[in-house]
Amino acid sequence: MFASDTVSLQPNLYLTLSGRYNTTSIKNRDQLHADNDPTTLSGDHRFERFNRAVGPS
Repeated sequence: MFASDTVSLQPNLYLTLSGRYNTTSIKNRDQLHADNDPTTLSGDHRFERFNRAVGPS
């Protein structure tokens, strides 16, 4: 998801605000070791992040 807005502070000065939300899910299954084996590389992982930005234009 991404959102952006530009606001005029003065006739020649603008402020841009934006934000982006990313999410990713990864399901990794080890083909050599069972899920209950302590050496397995299997796992379910999720990455989430909100990136924001503010700047003059």
